[in-house]
Amino acid sequence: MQKFFKYDEIALNKAGQLAPAQIKDIHQATNPTIWLAGGGILIAIVVCFGGLFSMMGADLGGMMGIAQLVVGGSLLFALWRGGRLFLLRMNLQKGPIQSAEGEITFQPESMTDPARYIATTNDGKKLHTIGLAGVGVFLPEGRYRFFYLNAQNWFLSAEPLSSEAEIKQNLTNRLLETLGLDQDALLRARQMAQSGQATVHEGPVTFRTSEERDYSYPDPNSPLAVNHTYHCKVGNFEFQLSSNAIAAILPELPYRLYTAPDLLVMEPA
Repeated sequence: MQKFFKYDEIALNKAGQLAPAQIKDIHQATNPTIWLAGGGILIAIVVCFGGLFSMMGADLGGMMGIAQLVVGGSLLFALWRGGRLFLLRMNLQKGPIQSAEGEITFQPESMTDPARYIATTNDGKKLHTIGLAGVGVFLPEGRYRFFYLNAQNWFLSAEPLSSEAEIKQNLTNRLLETLGLDQDALLRARQMAQSGQATVHEGPVTFRTSEERDYSYPDPNSPLAVNHTYHCKVGNFEFQLSSNAIAAILPELPYRLYTAPDLLVMEPA
């Protein structure tokens, strides 16, 4: 579990400093270049086409007026968007870094929101990875001391206040719940493995997603009409999981699967 907690970054955040990786994340997420470059490319395209049609002797009076409006509006939007990103970057870099105790909980999938882990301070402030509202954190449930930036509730790091045993048990319980199982199922699987009735697979979970449109849905073109299947793999064993179970699995953490021959249950290794 210790691999989840970047204690070097936590130490810097405690001292009121951003870690190099955090500065890099801020720069990448608030890069205004693409907006300014897009505006420049649009201007270049209009100028090129305008020059081409002029050489051909075409009457561009009306078209050029429309083109100027389009280019002007696009350029203003690009400058506005790029300026906002630049100001956000400055605000994030100057801080100050805030800290507050709180809790990470798991939010199951709903009609409007995907399943994810959510970091919430004791006063109800929700923190977001890379400042993106609706994006969860990749840490297991438990009590934490959070370090964050006020701008967009930008999550930086979390120092665990719960014990490692509590955090691992929280993760196990959450995974069992998303699989529709309980501790008894896990105990039975362990006993079957000890007696040679079940096979154990260990390793990180990799997965790919396939989509299939449900044409019986009232609006087949709606995103809600798309069914996602998550094809998972641990070692040489392949299986499928629900979106809730996928969201409960934390990346890079090794898991232990019990199979006989289908998947019986899984837990953090």
